[in-house]
Amino acid sequence: MSRLNSHRVLTVLVLVFIGWGQADARPARVGQLPNGSMIGCASCHVNPGGGGTLTSFGRDINNNYLTQPGRSGQVVWNAMLAMLDSDGDGVSNGQELGDPDGDGTPDASIQVTNPGDPNSFVPQQPATPAVTSFVIGGVTLQEDVKNPPVPSGMQQFEITFNVPIKIENVGAISYPAGLFVAMPAISEDHMKLTGSVNLPEGTTYQILIGNPDANLSEAQQYFLGTVELSDAVVSGVGILPEGFTPGPGGAFLIDSELYSKALMDGTDPFESAIVRISNFNVLESFPEQLAFELKHVPDGSYALFLSQDVVDAQGDTVALGAYMGLNPFTGEVDPASLIHVVDGASATGLQVMLEEITEPELLDIREVSVQSVNVETNSFSIQRNGQQVNVDVSQALMITLDQKSVEDIIAIFFSGNVENLVQLIFPITDLMPGDTVSILGLPISGTAVQALIVIRQAPSQTRSADLNGDGNVDFSDFLLFAAAFGTSEGVPGYNAAADLDGDGTVAFSDFLIFANAFGKPVG
Repeated sequence: MSRLNSHRVLTVLVLVFIGWGQADARPARVGQLPNGSMIGCASCHVNPGGGGTLTSFGRDINNNYLTQPGRSGQVVWNAMLAMLDSDGDGVSNGQELGDPDGDGTPDASIQVTNPGDPNSFVPQQPATPAVTSFVIGGVTLQEDVKNPPVPSGMQQFEITFNVPIKIENVGAISYPAGLFVAMPAISEDHMKLTGSVNLPEGTTYQILIGNPDANLSEAQQYFLGTVELSDAVVSGVGILPEGFTPGPGGAFLIDSELYSKALMDGTDPFESAIVRISNFNVLESFPEQLAFELKHVPDGSYALFLSQDVVDAQGDTVALGAYMGLNPFTGEVDPASLIHVVDGASATGLQVMLEEITEPELLDIREVSVQSVNVETNSFSIQRNGQQVNVDVSQALMITLDQKSVEDIIAIFFSGNVENLVQLIFPITDLMPGDTVSILGLPISGTAVQALIVIRQAPSQTRSADLNGDGNVDFSDFLLFAAAFGTSEGVPGYNAAADLDGDGTVAFSDFLIFANAFGKPVG
């Protein structure tokens, strides 16, 4: 044989060897797949008769799911291979071969399709993720029941689902908030969420697990605590006005102190203060009544918020609501309307009328003079439209204007970036009669305002000599000035309002300013 022919023969042998090693048919492997005989060699080979180019399913098996590389390797059919969607048609290999969980036992009710052909599949209705097991601190929790106490301190949790999940589509939230601080980890097979939580002593929680964008009624709920759960419930009905069709909604039990504190801190009051939550159930015999039941409520005094989206006769969506015990806009508490749970006793039979929610319009009061200041009640008075108006600043951000316009200050405040305002914040003890302020707030009544922001014009070195804020500088102001004369800041008897030049001492320089203003109307 010539050298040329020898090379040709060798080349052919090498090609045959490579071809056999990569793509020759393995009839025996058909029987190693669930329902393999129904598809035959076409599941792994583009050529239905076998051999040649591998399909995407065939490549996955050849690369990762053989007992050993080469011709003698057998198919390893398991949950991981079943979970893969080799051909990218949106249906898992296991579902296409009739064995979704990969346990080797086919389900006869499932129509078999080719896992290596993207055009061969039965469109699947996405399965809704559902919790099949929830373990925390070594305690297995049952859904919607009174679970036994869980150990306090840092505890591990594991939540198992019925189908693979995506972290963005499934979440867990606790009431009260703050239990799930760190993002949980998702297992390799996407079937579990794991992580750790810090469980304080003496606390109880309601936990909802589900799609964050879904309705409350679609979530799974669990109750747990580091102490025995209370049997107390808060229940009743929300009553709809006539002519509305109910949509999604629910009842929220609120810790009023936490709510008011969150308003003052500028954080989300609902996220911070909800203790328990419940969806509505429409009563068949009374379709205008929406029943709610808040379970395992610990002892305490609570506000109750009801919120319900409805559809009116014109087909428009309208938001209805009701608030008991707390004004959600101002944080003002009505003690007489709070719900009290004492010694585990339930509060039932509540009947609450729902009405259309209209948020009060903000009052924007510009450049008015402070008439008087009451430090004890956290308030001051102004004159507006011929009336004396009391301004409550207990929940207000008080800022001294410093080279910024009022519009600039308001824009920064509502942007959430309050760090730039910290150095401009001042306490009510620094507010003086005669100071010029602008107010952004909510009307409480015709003569009362709940301030959200108070902006004081940068005070001049010379303050008003109208020490009692009655609009005139007269003998009554002189008596106040004389009582403070000769005192300094930090000394008993010092009156900052009498320190007219703001140097920290009520002295002769202040007297000259006072004498010049005596007998004259203010402003």
